[in-house]
Amino acid sequence: MAYLGFGVWSLAVQLISAVVFKTALLWYFSDWRPTRQFSFQSLRSLFGFGSNILFSSLLENIYQSAFSWIINKRFSIQSLGFYTQAKKLQEIPVLILSNVIGGVTFPAMATIQDDNVKLKQTYKKILQLQVFVNFPIMLGLMVMAKPVVAILLTAKWLPSVPFIQLLALAGMLYTLQTTNLNILKVKGRSDLYLKLEFVKKIIGVAFIVIGLFWGIYGLIVSLVVSAYVSYLINSYYSGKLISYPVAEQLLDLAPYLLSSLVMAAAAYSVKLVVPFGDVGMLLSQATVAAVTYFLVSLLLRLDAINELKLIAESLYKKTGNGK
Repeated sequence: MAYLGFGVWSLAVQLISAVVFKTALLWYFSDWRPTRQFSFQSLRSLFGFGSNILFSSLLENIYQSAFSWIINKRFSIQSLGFYTQAKKLQEIPVLILSNVIGGVTFPAMATIQDDNVKLKQTYKKILQLQVFVNFPIMLGLMVMAKPVVAILLTAKWLPSVPFIQLLALAGMLYTLQTTNLNILKVKGRSDLYLKLEFVKKIIGVAFIVIGLFWGIYGLIVSLVVSAYVSYLINSYYSGKLISYPVAEQLLDLAPYLLSSLVMAAAAYSVKLVVPFGDVGMLLSQATVAAVTYFLVSLLLRLDAINELKLIAESLYKKTGNGK
């Protein structure tokens, strides 16, 4: 539709068609069908939990929209455009990882919600798997932001590169925050979930007010700092529920951060010594980053490698190829 000249209507139809296709696929693959029966008892039992999650989501959406509104009102429309494009590019890998892992792990954790020992072990494995993938992607995006933007978005979007690099620092924690909050939901503490959202948003607004004194970059830095504070808050309360304190979490994740930092340093060094164009630079940096990360991960004997190996073997057997 965009190619045929329908303009913004292409986006509207895309949103509607995505919902239609998703509904059709769910209807086809699921045996469940809605009926005319209605249970007020079920409504009462679910509303208390679900309403807290709903209000938390609304609060998050309002906060994010307000952040964009502040950029638009305080700065230029170009700054808002660069910020929005940077946020989209940074969010793609983060949201995919969060949705995929979150959709699989939440039901798994719910089945052992009353066994804190098993829940902690499962939770630790999930965190390590997430950062094993997310940390190198975000740090890699920071180092390779310029060629990525130049190739995917063209040179006119290069002013968004510093925004991407800053937002990638916040993106490193997004999946961790999501998993920490899942512990609260697994434990049925949606009331605490909502309370923490209010606290984090109040802190976030305070950081925004302070950041405005340093312009658009100060504002985005305030978003990054707020993300780290939010992680500490989420992990503190989720850790209390399963006896997994913040210090222990950070200690378990430290080797993954170290291997990712070594990878990022290796990729950055390529830019200093190899005079390639954007395509050549991106390919060179990505290759060096992948090889370095693999070797350092093996050297540090990261537990996530064994977990991924077990997952791969399980999937291989399920396809019938392992017989």
